[in-house]
Amino acid sequence: MGIVAVIGGQFYGWNESFSVGFAPFFLAFVMMGAAYIIYVACVSEVGGKVPGGSYGLARAVLGFYPGFLLSSLELLEYTSFASVSVLYVTEFATTFFNWNEDYQPILWLLFYAVFIFILESRGKYVWWFMLVFVVLCLAPTVLFVCGSLSYVNFQANAILVDDATNETTWATGDISSAFFGILPSTTVGFAGVESLTVVTGFVKDPAVAVPKGTVAAVWTLFVSNIALILVLASLPPGLATTSTDEYFLDRGLSLGLGMSSGLSEWLMMPAQMGMAFGFFIPYARLTQAMADSNLLPSCLRLKGQPNTGRAMIVASGFGYLICLVSFYSPKFKQTLQNISILAGTICYAGQTLGFVMLRTTYKIDTAGYTSPYGLVGAYYVWVVFLCLFVSIAG
Repeated sequence: MGIVAVIGGQFYGWNESFSVGFAPFFLAFVMMGAAYIIYVACVSEVGGKVPGGSYGLARAVLGFYPGFLLSSLELLEYTSFASVSVLYVTEFATTFFNWNEDYQPILWLLFYAVFIFILESRGKYVWWFMLVFVVLCLAPTVLFVCGSLSYVNFQANAILVDDATNETTWATGDISSAFFGILPSTTVGFAGVESLTVVTGFVKDPAVAVPKGTVAAVWTLFVSNIALILVLASLPPGLATTSTDEYFLDRGLSLGLGMSSGLSEWLMMPAQMGMAFGFFIPYARLTQAMADSNLLPSCLRLKGQPNTGRAMIVASGFGYLICLVSFYSPKFKQTLQNISILAGTICYAGQTLGFVMLRTTYKIDTAGYTSPYGLVGAYYVWVVFLCLFVSIAG
């Protein structure tokens, strides 16, 4: 689920950051990737031990009101990330088939309805469905990397060339443009992977299974994104061109496998759909947990529900509303992904604080998974996500 919900973000957008050079983006990505790996290790150590996962951790350790704030932000993060992908998929479909864009609200409704029906079906069918989507989501990366290997030339293509002077450089800009300006783009391959810590009720032994799955997911995402970055930077004609590609997969799949641009763009659609419905289960579980804690209006009639069907419908309705606002407000739509990342950043800091407090103040038994990065790793996470917060809010 962690891979399905996140990996689609690796297939578009971030290549624009190559405009400041390979070195700034690669170093910023490694810094952010390390922060996510350590953060996931922190929440995996304690999340599986507290009922309700990350929400239960925030409520139990930080208090009822901070827990409510963090859970609200986490719910906003998941629903808005799902909305970003729903908008992307429907816009792609209407553009490709030359449909009237006014049909998009109908397509959103169909998207939400179909995947709610699928995800609320019998459990074994849901997990087989997820497994198929994992394969489909990883396929573009495997095909792109393997198909492009015979065309890579890192030394020649991963460096910026000034057309006027013919001078070469690995980096341009200053700390504002070459660090803070590109930092949000380094999160697209990871943001949301922590959602696995919310679905602790899906496994028999969450203290073991949840950390194992979450850590494996974040390392898979890190390796796949590193492979994409290195291969794309090495492809002709160079960074000046690849940084402007709307669908950068087209370049490698065309060179290596002779795919048309239309086919390669459709190849990434399962990952984009996965980014949407991959958050459905986590935000439904989180919504139900909040309702059971009397943190949502009673008129929604969610408290005490035997399953998450109604919670998924309510949370998806909120996501549909986000899509609707985005449709009528282009400025809101442009900032939607940053809103999601900003909400996530606050949650990451709060959940890492919970980890630190459980290590220092409460000193709970850490039988099971233990973060190998310790408190130093948690402090590193705070520093990196503070920089991310400043890059968006500042």
